[in-house]
Amino acid sequence: MIAQPCDKKVVQKVGGTIERFTLLLVALFSLFLVAPLSWLIKTYLFSEIGALLLISVLSVDILLAALFASDRRRDRTIAWFLAIPSLAAYGLCLVADNNLLWGVAHALGVAFLVYTMIVVARYVFRATRVTWNTVSAALCIYLLFGVAYALLYAILLLLDPGSFSWSAGEEAWTEFESEFLVTALYYSLVTMTTLGYGDVTPTTPVTQMAASVQALVGQLYVAVLIARLVGLHVAEAMTERE
Repeated sequence: MIAQPCDKKVVQKVGGTIERFTLLLVALFSLFLVAPLSWLIKTYLFSEIGALLLISVLSVDILLAALFASDRRRDRTIAWFLAIPSLAAYGLCLVADNNLLWGVAHALGVAFLVYTMIVVARYVFRATRVTWNTVSAALCIYLLFGVAYALLYAILLLLDPGSFSWSAGEEAWTEFESEFLVTALYYSLVTMTTLGYGDVTPTTPVTQMAASVQALVGQLYVAVLIARLVGLHVAEAMTERE
């Protein structure tokens, strides 16, 4: 009789967490869908609305990550402390398209995303059951890693415009625009999944090593994650049988 109310509370808490991580997961996927749309708007409509749309979606992702990363007040406070300056910097970038502002905004974004990944990873690898909550959180880490690396590539291009070469013969960006963020997201995903079409190539030791580390960590994360989830599932099944 006493266990039933407790179980309901647990279910309600887990259900709320499932909704939060699912919402964050959908928001992250929307960033990859909006990225090519923003490029189409700028290319064919000659409008800066595409850049505004892309940065707005990225900002929403940051807000949701800061809000849903953890239930602990301390973690959430630190997340907000890192998120607010990043959002402010992106807002300034839309007002004044300046190389330095873009670099600062992306650097703050990387710091925030790395901290968020650490907080969510702590939750995933402390979980004792395989639930949709666990799976959603694990997928969020993977996508946050891809976005963080995209921002890192954007910073490297800002520091050295010759950091990447394009097989189609496009000239390197002389000014750091939001347009490259679309390419950075694409390059980050194909590198993380080791797909590697070869149309964008790192040309300096720094960018080459950065791409290599991303590919290595991306594959190791998937391997460790699958092993972790399978182990939890087997342990849970054995416990239920007993």
